[in-house]
Amino acid sequence: MRLTLAVLLCSLADPAFAAPDVNSANFILPHCKAAQQPDKPPGFMSGLCAGIVDALVGVSSVLPERMRFCPPPSSTNAQQQRVVVLYAEKHPDRLHENFKHFVVDALRETWPCP
Repeated sequence: MRLTLAVLLCSLADPAFAAPDVNSANFILPHCKAAQQPDKPPGFMSGLCAGIVDALVGVSSVLPERMRFCPPPSSTNAQQQRVVVLYAEKHPDRLHENFKHFVVDALRETWPCP
């Protein structure tokens, strides 16, 4: 009985049963990609992606200098999200990271400040 209970408890501790990290680029990025498809209406999570990107662009001028980025004033949210998606394709090893940090790095690489 104790052995059975011990095996059961160990199997429940397996990382395969862990909940996904809803703050990771891995979790949010597919919704950014979905927003790029004109034939599908954007869902709630696509709006979350757009909102995070928009908020970070909005505060980029007050971020610490090492984190600042300077997108063209005429860039759209859709273009900014596309930058994030392209960055993800170049850096798949970083998808486990926090999405907000990932976005800052993507935008900073593409649009560094002069």
